[in-house]
Amino acid sequence: MTGNGYLQIGFYLAALLLFAWPLGIYMASIYQGDIPLFIRWLRPVERGLYRLAGVSEVAVVGLPHPRWIEAVTAVVVAKPGADLTEAQVIAHCAAQLAHFKTPKGVVFVDSLPKNPSGKLLKRELRLRFEGHYGG
Repeated sequence: MTGNGYLQIGFYLAALLLFAWPLGIYMASIYQGDIPLFIRWLRPVERGLYRLAGVSEVAVVGLPHPRWIEAVTAVVVAKPGADLTEAQVIAHCAAQLAHFKTPKGVVFVDSLPKNPSGKLLKRELRLRFEGHYGG
């Protein structure tokens, strides 16, 4: 290691590029316009959506958007018999959250993709709905 710490920084940068990038860990934030929204800032969005009657499961992901670069998007599994609309979900979030955390769109699905241990696979949601906003 050099006295100014360049070797240590270079090692961590190489580790990030070699291991984190291919695994999708770099997608731990959404860039909406010029505001980076880190995952910990998006957890309140998911928690708030679970409070909405008729929501069974939810995931919040960033999808490519022509204006916002990436748009906060809620992927929602509705409870059987629930009559949810995109406008209801967005209005519910807008009443509780800051404007930059409010989803720009909502996608309704039958189930969310999970791995064998039950962990939600957000990268598959990003791939499946990357053309949602036409971008």
